[in-house]
Amino acid sequence: MVIIYQKLMLESLQNNGVLYFEGVLENIVEELSLHLDEDIENVAMTLDLFTKSGLIQLNDSNDIEMLQVPALIDQETNWSKYKRNTRNKEDVKKLDNVQLLSNHCPTEIEIELKSEIKIESEIKIESESEKEHDADSEYKKLTDFYQGNFGVISQIISEDIKFNLKDYGYDLVYESMKRAIFRQKQYAYSVQILKSWSKNNIKTLSDVEADDNKFSRSKTTGTDDKSDWTWAEKKAGFREV
Repeated sequence: MVIIYQKLMLESLQNNGVLYFEGVLENIVEELSLHLDEDIENVAMTLDLFTKSGLIQLNDSNDIEMLQVPALIDQETNWSKYKRNTRNKEDVKKLDNVQLLSNHCPTEIEIELKSEIKIESEIKIESESEKEHDADSEYKKLTDFYQGNFGVISQIISEDIKFNLKDYGYDLVYESMKRAIFRQKQYAYSVQILKSWSKNNIKTLSDVEADDNKFSRSKTTGTDDKSDWTWAEKKAGFREV
């Protein structure tokens, strides 16, 4: 329960200590259980314990307020202050070293080397800029797809899509959302699909196709023992193909 409580605190950081009830599932306990990948009963017990302890509060909108987080965000530990001061001193030392060498007349080789370093640096910056542009473009496609099929997107769902894009890649996130739509399910169903693929080491669309074929063969021969099904698949009574 302490681990689950710590997970809840981390999840609430981006909203100043508040965990919003999105209405995707029946209640916030089920939503948190799905998001944290924890058992519903354990999440419910954790919320009950820390609510009684005065560390968690449930407001009228069924949102959960982590009462310790706002205070912790504004605090800076002595170790953090020490590290910050140390970094400042190191920056001053580096500046002093540069000033001592400023009278040195660079040779032709040094000038050429600096030019090459500058070019490599510019190429690296340009490459990183292109990657960021591609990631932003893919993120926009996914959020547009969400709003066109699931409805108005919230901040939490928007952030979740961004994390999934980083963890699983555009192709798998898009494919999982399509499958949720075809099954007439909510967005949370696509998250379960992604977790199931990750658990089975499925990282590309080719892996997905191979897994689908394997599942189809097992359905035909009746050899699927459901041992590797996720909790959501067992509850639904079928496995995504």
